[in-house]
Amino acid sequence: MRLRGSLYPNERTLVMTRAHPASLIPALLQLLLASAAASFAATAASSAFLWWTGTSLCLLWLVLSLRRVLRWVRTRYAITTHRLVILRGWVSSAKHEALPLDALGPRRIERNTLGKRWGYGTLVVESLGVQHRFRQLPEVSYFAAILDRSWRENYALRTGYMG
Repeated sequence: MRLRGSLYPNERTLVMTRAHPASLIPALLQLLLASAAASFAATAASSAFLWWTGTSLCLLWLVLSLRRVLRWVRTRYAITTHRLVILRGWVSSAKHEALPLDALGPRRIERNTLGKRWGYGTLVVESLGVQHRFRQLPEVSYFAAILDRSWRENYALRTGYMG
C-alpha cells in the first residue's frame, strides 16, 4: 500500500499496517451489550420507562461500537525511509502525524499475555522527550525491526548525502 500525500524527495514507503483485529474485541462486546439491551427493551414494552432505558442503552452501545470500528478502519501506521507516520482519516483526507526517524530516541516493545498469544504488542517510541505509544500493532517485533533497519540504512537518503 502506498502512502498517499506528499512524500519527501527520495522517500518511499517501507511498510503500512493498522492495529491488530484484536483491538475490535471491545466493539464486539459493545455489540453484544446492545443486543442484550434491545432484547430487554423488547420484553419490557409494558413499562415506558424500561423500554426507553433499554432502547437508550442499545443506541449508546451501538454508537460506541461503531465509533471504535471506524477509528480502527481510519487509523494506519507507516514506516518510510524518512519518518514514522500515523495516518488518521479517510484515504483522500487523511491527517498525517509524522515522527522523523532522526528524532527517534529509545524504543521498546510491550506485550501482555494475550498479545504474546495472538501476535500483537505496543511499540513505545521516545521522540524529543515525549513517549509515543503505537498500541496493538500486529507482529510488533517485525515492525520494530523494519523501523530500526530504516533508521540505520536510509541515513544517506534522509541527509541527501550520497557518497
